[in-house]
Amino acid sequence: MKLRNAIPASVLSVTLLFVFGCSQKTEQAEKPEVKAPPVKARFRVKTGGKWGYIDRQGKLSIPAQFDEAYPFREGLAPVKVGKLCGFVDPEGNMLVPPQFEACGSFGEGLAFVFVKEKPETGGNGAYVDRSGKIVIPARFHGGGPFIEGLAYVHLEAETITEMRPLYAGSGKVGPVTERSVKPPKIGYVDKQGRLLPTDSLEDGEAFSSGVAAVKSGKKWGFLGKTGKMALEAQFDGAEGFHEKLAAVKSGKQWGYIDAAGQWLLPAQYEEAGRFSEGLAAVKKDGRWGYIDRKGTVVIPAQFEGASAFSEGMASVRAGKKWGFIDKSGKQVIEPQFEKSADFDQGLAFVVVGDKIGYVDKAGAYVWPLSK
Repeated sequence: MKLRNAIPASVLSVTLLFVFGCSQKTEQAEKPEVKAPPVKARFRVKTGGKWGYIDRQGKLSIPAQFDEAYPFREGLAPVKVGKLCGFVDPEGNMLVPPQFEACGSFGEGLAFVFVKEKPETGGNGAYVDRSGKIVIPARFHGGGPFIEGLAYVHLEAETITEMRPLYAGSGKVGPVTERSVKPPKIGYVDKQGRLLPTDSLEDGEAFSSGVAAVKSGKKWGFLGKTGKMALEAQFDGAEGFHEKLAAVKSGKQWGYIDAAGQWLLPAQYEEAGRFSEGLAAVKKDGRWGYIDRKGTVVIPAQFEGASAFSEGMASVRAGKKWGFIDKSGKQVIEPQFEKSADFDQGLAFVVVGDKIGYVDKAGAYVWPLSK
């Protein structure tokens, strides 16, 4: 399991900000400390080799002028001009001029960035406010957005080693180079820059419902906001709580527990997704379907891939193509996309070949495929 939407120091890019297909989306707090201001809907598009933004009707609202552009969160979007990134508002105003090596999305009023000036010790990852002012000084090697008052951070850089193993075949022994990446240790920081006093953690998720799924040693458990374990590390895998249930792994199978750690749905699935809009995608006998909170099969297992429901629609895969179903299981948009993201404010980002576009819930293109 990897951190959702963290920016690793080894890749100075924000490509992790947007996740396709079955990938989990950024964790959302049930009671965020800072409400996102109401903003106009904006969706990133690429035309003529540059990125800009359209409105919900498909009109280009912010001219294509950026080398990279990413989704709006809390009224601001990370954009890149040349090699540096800043933040733009829905009207196209560059509120934070390009000055950082990489930018994450805003969460509860703060965003993770990599500053150009590297400190003598630690990493060059810091947190800035909406004006671009650094409020948590650079010392991290990666980080994610603030959720429920805390953000996960990389406390050390990824360790990358090169190996040259011997390989057999036709009597040859050759230098085949492979790269091994050791994930960094992680921690959690509050808005004053103070780290939670935790034991050593190898991996983790954002906080959700007051706890965060974390890996300690070889097992997963749930960390509380005091830095103590709310549920001891005992699982072979874990996802965050959503709609009061969390998917956890026992041996090779997944099930669901409640906040007290009681199994509500015993481990019986090959894979299990988060609950959203009352349903969760689960995999059995190599196929994906959907269950409700009681474990009742609502949409039979029939898909080769499946994502969580969003705005009454879920992306599912048949063969190598993705389409969309509604909560009755009806195929509303036929499988035709190489990649597809969740519906957000009535539109879904899709990829066909090397082109991108947006479709509405009827499958009509609001922004035609382009590159």
